[in-house]
Amino acid sequence: MQSSLKAERGFTLIELMIVIAIVGILAAVAVPQYTNYVARSKLGGVLSNITSWQVAVEQCIQDRGAPTNCDNATVPLIPADIATGDDGATVSYVDKLATVKGVISITTTVTDTAGTQLNFIYTPTTSKGYTEWSLTGTGCKSSTPSRGVDCK
Repeated sequence: MQSSLKAERGFTLIELMIVIAIVGILAAVAVPQYTNYVARSKLGGVLSNITSWQVAVEQCIQDRGAPTNCDNATVPLIPADIATGDDGATVSYVDKLATVKGVISITTTVTDTAGTQLNFIYTPTTSKGYTEWSLTGTGCKSSTPSRGVDCK
């Protein structure tokens, strides 16, 4: 009498090739998305790490009446500028930072897909006793849709 069970066999070469192709396609989609996610996270970190400069400029504006009187060179309250090439040593993901007339200009260590460093410019405006900040630069989503942060 012959057994009704067939001998078990492994996967065929075609089945293995199909699985490898599927994994390759998933990796091709996932890796760029993950890279963009990491870039956005770092840019968000830059914005949260420079609040001491913002607070100092706001206090300077309250004390001196206008942002034009708030330079890092003339106001000891404002933290020191970060020279080009710092590469995140002073503040994470910040390569350069300067405060001139209340405007905080930041060059990050984060790059776009072409390898160009992204930047932010915080510009203060005063109205009715409080300071509002506008955020612009190449680190904004409108300039780098896949890597930028929302600068509204």
